[in-house]
Amino acid sequence: MSTGNGKEQDTRRRRASTGRRMEAIMELARGLPLTRQVLADSLEAATAAQMAFMETWMREEIASRGRSKRARLLRQAGFPQSKELDGYDWTLVRFPVDYGRESLESLEFTGRHEDVVLFGPPGTGKTHLAIALGRKACRGRAPMNTAT
Repeated sequence: MSTGNGKEQDTRRRRASTGRRMEAIMELARGLPLTRQVLADSLEAATAAQMAFMETWMREEIASRGRSKRARLLRQAGFPQSKELDGYDWTLVRFPVDYGRESLESLEFTGRHEDVVLFGPPGTGKTHLAIALGRKACRGRAPMNTAT
């Protein structure tokens, strides 16, 4: 019985030590953007398992930052409602001769820093379309401003 008790104490000590180390690493990470040379030096000394961990960690960090940015952009845009292009009724929309639905949905106008003006009588879906396009742009990491 004393052998099992000693193992339990040893396991608790290792967990406590690991917990303290994890807290210290998290505290250091808060104020430490990665420097490529330090990273390169660390990778030279890393084992295959350490490199796999680092790669997984960095991919997860990048994905997390992307999700956070999209959520922040959506909040900052201040859309009054949550609208999407799925199920939008395009039958009432008229486009200029050289412009179409695909051009609008692709958001190619944002790359050229062009504005989109939607006009027409009430109830034709202008606000729905504007919000849906803005939300799509935010998910693509483009900041949006709305005006009605």
